[in-house]
Amino acid sequence: MNFKPGKIFPEVNGPKIFLIGYNKCGTKTFHDFFRKNGLRSLHFRKKYGPFKGAHLARSMEENSKSGKNILDGVSRYQVYSDMVYVDNDTAIEANKFFRELDSHYPGSHFIFNDRPVEDWIRSRINHVGGPYNSFIERWQNATGLSREAVIDFWRTEYFQHKKQVLEYFQGRPDFMHFDLTRHSVSDLVSFLSPAYRLDADKWAVKGTTKERNRKYKLT
Repeated sequence: MNFKPGKIFPEVNGPKIFLIGYNKCGTKTFHDFFRKNGLRSLHFRKKYGPFKGAHLARSMEENSKSGKNILDGVSRYQVYSDMVYVDNDTAIEANKFFRELDSHYPGSHFIFNDRPVEDWIRSRINHVGGPYNSFIERWQNATGLSREAVIDFWRTEYFQHKKQVLEYFQGRPDFMHFDLTRHSVSDLVSFLSPAYRLDADKWAVKGTTKERNRKYKLT
């Protein structure tokens, strides 16, 4: 089924789209692009409606532990990204639930948003915002690890997750490995057609470190 951009569609229309890479790998750019094309997109946490403020990653973790549908409480969206939650007590990377997402929502599209791992680590280190301490400091507090150990852990986890994802989805037409250094929005539009007709002109880079620093007056 083809859809015209610019309209919000109910959950039942069209396959879901899951970005199963990490935060700081273009997730806000994808989220902004899909929203501008009229799709319901959930990035990090709900900002409106029932369960307002519910964090995607926390919801997925709690649902997995309790045996519920992996998206219980946050299911009325078409696109999901930024599946991470970190405070001073908890660190959750819910993109690890890609198998559950595939099982619970057959026919969905999966995108592994990827970038050079050292660039990703640097971006996470520089990630701050609002009244909270930095992303890496929250990771340190939640895990009890040193700064250097957190960085080593991130690097190891990134490579392991990437390997597992690529092996699991190998050869599947409903999966795209989107490398931010070599793929473009035209590749994304082609991958998601004919399920969705997306306007490539609505693509714009969002969520950079400089942008966040300006937002929170850190520079």
